[in-house]
Amino acid sequence: ALRHEFNGLSKTFLTVKEAYQNIQSAAATQTPMSDLAMVFGYMKMLDPTSTVRETEAANVQNAAGVPTRIQNLWNKTLAGTPLDPSQRADILSQTRGIFAGRLRNQTVLETEYRRIAAERGAPTSSVIVDHVGPFRGLTDTPMAAKAPPPNATRADYQVEARRLKQQFPALPIEGIRQLMRAAGWT
Repeated sequence: ALRHEFNGLSKTFLTVKEAYQNIQSAAATQTPMSDLAMVFGYMKMLDPTSTVRETEAANVQNAAGVPTRIQNLWNKTLAGTPLDPSQRADILSQTRGIFAGRLRNQTVLETEYRRIAAERGAPTSSVIVDHVGPFRGLTDTPMAAKAPPPNATRADYQVEARRLKQQFPALPIEGIRQLMRAAGWT
């Protein structure tokens, strides 16, 4: 019964995790379909309980919790207009932040159900299903570019650019530059 309850409470996390993984996969290529998949996944992360069908733009207009600018991106990608590098970078950065928040919530849920299992004398492995898996620790890493140190050098810039490229391997160099400019790098 505890495992069933735990899995029920984990359902939203699992939906968000799947959308996050789809976005990461779609970001590896730059095609109209991958752009559509990125925007679709982002909308699903924003409102995991709604139904959004790729071919029905009207659903997007009616989806609660989806900002207008994301609806506009959706409509642009449906029309075949590709996302520019800054939009791709923004989606990747935002989805990482959303996922990190959901990941923290799931970790808190796991901790609470470990406590309940111990309190009732049930083996933790009978209650907890590790839905976090390889994403454990993701919330410990920064989600965007760090602010430049005073008197930053070109070497500092290159170190930060390499760090971001490792964090967002599918992001094109222009997207990396966008993230850095947003943090104050020139």
